[in-house]
Amino acid sequence: MTNGLRPIAAVAVSNDAPDRANARASRAVIDLQTRRFSEKGLQDAILELVSRKQTDRATKLLIDSLPAMYESNVNSKEKLNNLLFLARAIQNGGGSKHGHVKLRAKVKSLAGFVKDLPLPEGGFIELGCGAHDPLGLSFYFFLNGLTPACGVDLLPPRTDYFSAVSMYEILANVKMFPGRYTWPGHKPHEILTALRGIDVAAFERGDFWGGVEAMDGKVRLISEDVLTCDLVPGSIALFTSFAVLEHVTDIDAIFRRSHELMAPGGIAYHFNDLADHRSYRGDDQFGPLSFLTDEVAPPNMNRLRAPQITAAALAAGFEVITDQRITTDLPAALKARLVSPFAAMADEDVAVIKQHLVLRKPS
Repeated sequence: MTNGLRPIAAVAVSNDAPDRANARASRAVIDLQTRRFSEKGLQDAILELVSRKQTDRATKLLIDSLPAMYESNVNSKEKLNNLLFLARAIQNGGGSKHGHVKLRAKVKSLAGFVKDLPLPEGGFIELGCGAHDPLGLSFYFFLNGLTPACGVDLLPPRTDYFSAVSMYEILANVKMFPGRYTWPGHKPHEILTALRGIDVAAFERGDFWGGVEAMDGKVRLISEDVLTCDLVPGSIALFTSFAVLEHVTDIDAIFRRSHELMAPGGIAYHFNDLADHRSYRGDDQFGPLSFLTDEVAPPNMNRLRAPQITAAALAAGFEVITDQRITTDLPAALKARLVSPFAAMADEDVAVIKQHLVLRKPS
């Protein structure tokens, strides 16, 4: 049906939504009197769902509403505005890991473990920096005096334009709120001074590589294996990774290489997500320890448990400053099905699903 006249079922969250907010969202997209698409109704419904932290439902409602929005009398520019700003509202409500929201979450996690530890002179590495926002954390530490600041990942940016615009939004947020981006010992005016050395305009126009090249090596994206890339040994003050070490094929080689690259007294922080990643699909088919009952590991998962990772770090010559482990329940039925080598491990070692590991290279 044209001119915005569509059945409610085509655009709404299901009417069996678990609370009144979802029920109102289901009705609001179509004006019940005129049976026409309601732009204001869609906006109000999504913002209410976001306020209730129901970002999955908000996302579904926005996507399901697209045909009715497209066929409505709302002009094309307003349609684009709705797509832009409603998606942003969902993102800022926790609907995606992106831009300055993601960056500040990473910094908060990192600072919570290492902010009081002295750093030597040197640069910064984020191992496994990702294919969407690969240099957010690297630019953060460049602004706080660590050079070179490098993101290292086997994959290049997924979409150059997305990465550029994301970087622009981060830097615009830095300019507006420099106090949010100061590492301990640094001042907001120092952040703003360093910001002048960045070609922000290149990122604004979607030119990711132009913005990176303008840094003249002070901030780098290295789309290579960290084991063979051209970084200078002894040059890194802070080495980080977020949910990466559970994917590597040779944990011993990674720790030997990071030890080689780091300056004496350098600090490494690794957040290790040791749960079965399939459990995040939300279909209840897998639990956080399911993969420990399979003879063959899921693709790209090494299934190392926390003690094995820590042992590899010690063998490479690191001192362990913090080894915080978070466990889950190990039901008797699952324990009985554990395969080797997990069946022989202590329950408290098998059950670790998250690990915050802080290391130091001895001076």
